[in-house]
Amino acid sequence: MTGKNILFQLRVSILVGGSDQERAKKLVEAKQARIRDRINFVIRSAEPTYLNEPGLETIKRRIKHELDRVFDDNEIIREVLIPELLQSGSGL
Repeated sequence: MTGKNILFQLRVSILVGGSDQERAKKLVEAKQARIRDRINFVIRSAEPTYLNEPGLETIKRRIKHELDRVFDDNEIIREVLIPELLQSGSGL
C-alpha cells in the first residue's frame, strides 16, 4: 500500500496438543499449498504496523484464524509461533 517493495522470509510453527500431533502432521502435509497461500495472504494484506509489533500478535492471530479455517478445526492449534521473520527493503 505504501508503494515500496519489501521481501519477507518467515518461518511459522504451530503448537498442538500431544494427542493431536499425528493428525496435525497429516493435515499439514495434505494441505501444504493452501497453508502457504493463506500465510501469504496474511502477510500481503498486513498493515505495516502489524509487522512492527514486537511479538507480532496480530499476524499470529490472523494466521491462526486462517489455519483454523484450512484445517476446519478451531481447537487443534494451541498457538502460532513465528521464530524467524526477516525483511529486506525499507518502509516498515
